[in-house]
Parts: sequence; structure tokens; C-alpha cells
Amino acid sequence: MPPPEAQRRWAGLPAAGALTLGQSPDLPRFLALPLLALARVHRNGHAPFAPGELRELLARPDTTTGELLDAHPSSVSRAIREAKTRGLIAPASSARCIVLVDALHTYGTGSNSVPRCGHD
Repeated sequence: MPPPEAQRRWAGLPAAGALTLGQSPDLPRFLALPLLALARVHRNGHAPFAPGELRELLARPDTTTGELLDAHPSSVSRAIREAKTRGLIAPASSARCIVLVDALHTYGTGSNSVPRCGHD
């Protein structure tokens, strides 16, 4: 458990910054997932993605041509599995909706009325 002073501190990350960091080709994909989710998370902690969108967001340059290639579906699945194992995203997460763990998301107040992603 973190020391008491660390438990009282809070830091914010702008959505644009989270998106930029999450799309860094040098960042392991399992670390990119919570950043990409932070870029669009709703009050309920869910970050919905369109079909195939995470493949595009997790694209990497081809080592020969430099062309940006979408991540293979198995790479996305592996990244989600590893992020879950490491406690970075919630077990309910999928390629269509990354659910943030409480440690990475403060829910705030107000309505939880957000678009449905299939987990609610």
C-alpha cells in the first residue's frame, strides 16, 4: 500500500496527452491500453471503442518500409490479457470496451448516463 501522503495526492492527465502517449510505438501495448482508455473514459469507467479501432490505435511501423500497420487481432487480445493480469484494466475489458480500474479513474459526481458498451 502506498504511504499516506501518496494516497492523498491526485494528478490529472489531459485526454489529448493520454491519446498521444498511448499511440507511442515504443510503448508496450499492454501499457498503451489504459492510456488510450483514459483518453475517452466515461464517468462509469468504461471506454468504448468501435470494432477494429484498437487495432488502428495500437498500430506500429513496419520495420522494413516504415509503413504504419494496424495491430493484429491476436496482438490486441494479448495486450488486453497482459494488462488485466497486471491489474492495469478491469477483468470485464475487451477490444470493444476497456474498463479502467479504480486506481486509474475517479468517477466524480453526476449522472452515469453514458452510451452502453455491453457491460452495463
